[in-house]
Amino acid sequence: MKSLYAIIIFALFFLFSTQQTTAQSKKVEEQKKEIEKKKKARDKEAQKQINAALKQHKKNQTKATRKAMKRNKRKAGRVNDNKGEFFISRWYKNLIYPNRR
Repeated sequence: MKSLYAIIIFALFFLFSTQQTTAQSKKVEEQKKEIEKKKKARDKEAQKQINAALKQHKKNQTKATRKAMKRNKRKAGRVNDNKGEFFISRWYKNLIYPNRR
């Protein structure tokens, strides 16, 4: 009889202890979600500020400078993609400056 009471008490203790830990884990999960949500909002706001600063920087430049920036951006993109210049422009350069590379 004593062992039966001990088993029942042990089972009830185990049952209540797991309910408390699940409640705590739910709180922890909610806190993690809230932190993640705040982090995403901060990142989004930071990206907006960066884009606004870039837009203002472009606006401050003269028209000729903006055109040069655009050309250089395209050239940099081609170099980063490991693509060469257009073949006709390479031929033309070789015709004008045959010893240059």
